[in-house]
Amino acid sequence: MTGVEVLVVEGGDLSPLRELLAALATAGSGWVNLTPADAEPPAPTSIWGRINGRGPDVPRITWTAPQHGRREEPAQLGIEHASGSKALPRLAEAGVGLPAGWVRLQDHAMRGIVAVPPPGTDPEAALRWGLAAVEHLAGWAADGRWRAEVHGVA
Repeated sequence: MTGVEVLVVEGGDLSPLRELLAALATAGSGWVNLTPADAEPPAPTSIWGRINGRGPDVPRITWTAPQHGRREEPAQLGIEHASGSKALPRLAEAGVGLPAGWVRLQDHAMRGIVAVPPPGTDPEAALRWGLAAVEHLAGWAADGRWRAEVHGVA
């Protein structure tokens, strides 16, 4: 699996991604990036962006498939956002904390959130949580239009 497939999905209906996500999980490689479909592509981070310790203005949600083989790696979900530090506690206060069983790997102002869902977690469910989190962190509607870049498809 080596290609990239791009499609636009409505945040409330990620079913067009279902077969692609299953293929990535079965293959044990690849990832999906979700960004708001109607947003301008983010400009490269300037030196000021690095100094102020913020992530990109246009959020990006990334789900990586679990890796199989010599080095087993669980699936991961990452969120790049510009809402600053300690995003996970703010999400928990808003009722959108990490789902039960998920493990926090990172919650950084500039690099974003990275978490590991329990093995067997439905990738759609993981992405839906990411969409809800981005709605609270960055104000982009979870049920809006999202551009999905699926990396690693045949």
